[in-house]
Amino acid sequence: MTTREQVSQEMTLLAVTIGPEESLHHAYQVMRRAGVRHLPVLNDSGAVVGILSDRDILRQGCLLRNSEEYLNNRQVSEAMSAGVHTCRAGDRLGDIADAMIHHGIDGLPVVDQDDRLVGIITSTDLLRYLRRTEGVIDEGAKLEPRYSAG
Repeated sequence: MTTREQVSQEMTLLAVTIGPEESLHHAYQVMRRAGVRHLPVLNDSGAVVGILSDRDILRQGCLLRNSEEYLNNRQVSEAMSAGVHTCRAGDRLGDIADAMIHHGIDGLPVVDQDDRLVGIITSTDLLRYLRRTEGVIDEGAKLEPRYSAG
């Protein structure tokens, strides 16, 4: 991606967040209600200390019969990605897309000069940008299932 557009033009402002001490079950409920797949994790001071994805939660409980009970007894801090990569609102989308591909991540918290959360940019945001700039018109376009002989 060679675009010069900035993160600020595509990011989601006021990202839904969670604390590290919350249960994974609560985090999952927050994601469902908000319709998001990533939650920046903030400590009591408001600093970004990690990011939690729906896949992180799935990995924790998917093989268990009583996964709801298990997830109620596990904290966000046990499943989140710590040492999280962040970006700034003025960063170029192309650079962010490259970083996300390189690091295999789907969401980056966007922080200000004081490292305070101002939003989030996700792979979905980048796909929406691509869709809009490539001039795709058909809002109802559907993928047709294709199966390979195998």
